Amino acid sequence: MFKFYSFIFLPVLFFISCDQNTAVQENVELEKQLVGEWYNVSMKLTMNTFNNKDTVKIFEVPEGSWEKKMNIRPINTYFKADGTYNSAHMNLEDSVFYNPAGHWTILGDTIIMRDTFPEKGLSYRYKITITDDVVEFTGNEDCDRDGKADDNYYGKQRRKR
Repeated sequence: MFKFYSFIFLPVLFFISCDQNTAVQENVELEKQLVGEWYNVSMKLTMNTFNNKDTVKIFEVPEGSWEKKMNIRPINTYFKADGTYNSAHMNLEDSVFYNPAGHWTILGDTIIMRDTFPEKGLSYRYKITITDDVVEFTGNEDCDRDGKADDNYYGKQRRKR
């Protein structure tokens, strides 16, 4: 009886450990690709139940219109190899006016970002895809501050050279 169970259990254990090794390798590869300086290219927020009403509000910043639409320079985000990040927000005079920072981790195809400054505890989860020098972030947030993380966020960043 023991031999029968070990015959079934060992292959299952092997496949589980192979899947975990693959996921760890994917994490390492995504981490390596993400390290560096990136700047925002575009973003789209779809706020569902805007202000707790049956209203959808869409806010979009198309590529090439960051300064005009947001009245700031594209945000520069620095993902460091030690697992920390900061996102420098600069006005049109190139002065930093906001610079949140924290720790980032990759789990599978998802990045988890936890702010430590200026407010400890804020956390964001985005599915990410990296193609060449472009990273895309997709996730749900509470952008309209109605208490529900039901707003869809899509952001696109390009590696700074």
